[in-house]
Amino acid sequence: MVDHRLVEYIKNQFSRGVSEEEIKRTLATAGWSERDIENAIILSQTPPQPQERGMPAVAENEPGRIKKSVKEKAVPGRIGFILGLLAGVILISVLSLNFVIYFFAPEPNPVFIYILGGTSASDYIQKVVFLKSPSGLFSSILLLFFVMMLIYAVLKMRDPEKHKKMGKFVVIYSLVILIATLGSYTGIIASILGIAGGLLGWKGK
Repeated sequence: MVDHRLVEYIKNQFSRGVSEEEIKRTLATAGWSERDIENAIILSQTPPQPQERGMPAVAENEPGRIKKSVKEKAVPGRIGFILGLLAGVILISVLSLNFVIYFFAPEPNPVFIYILGGTSASDYIQKVVFLKSPSGLFSSILLLFFVMMLIYAVLKMRDPEKHKKMGKFVVIYSLVILIATLGSYTGIIASILGIAGGLLGWKGK
């Protein structure tokens, strides 16, 4: 169902001489879907029907309300988006370290040991041996795929019509990454952030 305030807003813009293309661009930038915009334009050009008994009259111009509605449409799941994006940045950083280890095998140091989840130099060396193996490289590439899908879903959570669906995908990808990075402190933290961000994006918060 098309928001009647959107229809009234478009009528008001037409009455001011604003072109249809300009109205479409403005509403699309504000976050309204192409379908909603097209339907609202059609309704704005349809002769008004007799008002049904008990139905409240619609004001000719509600600029304050339409702006508020546009704002609400444009930014669903703001907190979830931030948390999900933060998770993606952390995971990309961890994976970058994995590839650095694969190609250069740096000497053990506290920073690398902590990120890889080890507690000693021997643990670190074991992880380096694994990461430098073909299976370790394949695991890193597969994990990179899931991280990229996570980031894609997080970015799509900004779409007013897709934030619920994309929020679910963010949760699923984060759970997969959590299982794959149980030996890494930063991987676990990032996955938890991703799960929280996906749930909040799902709820539109």
